[in-house]
Amino acid sequence: RFFTIWASQSPWAEVLQEGHCVGRTRPHQGGDKNPRWDDPPFVLDPSRGQQLVFRVLIPSSSVMGHKDVLCGEGTLAVPELMRQQQE
Repeated sequence: RFFTIWASQSPWAEVLQEGHCVGRTRPHQGGDKNPRWDDPPFVLDPSRGQQLVFRVLIPSSSVMGHKDVLCGEGTLAVPELMRQQQE
């Protein structure tokens, strides 16, 4: 993957539940490698699926000649998240 080395990046995050976007942040302008997001929370419906995917991307304006670029992603099982919320 090509990441620009001469300008700071403004990453944004999204959460997918079974492939459907259930939440997305605004880009953190200049967040670069230490982004923080304080967007309003979103609601998950456990009946809509058992798998969450968290993705961090940079907008296409940060990378020459490309669409939004995936920086990284992680997964979490909805039942595990629900269990942690009850503890």
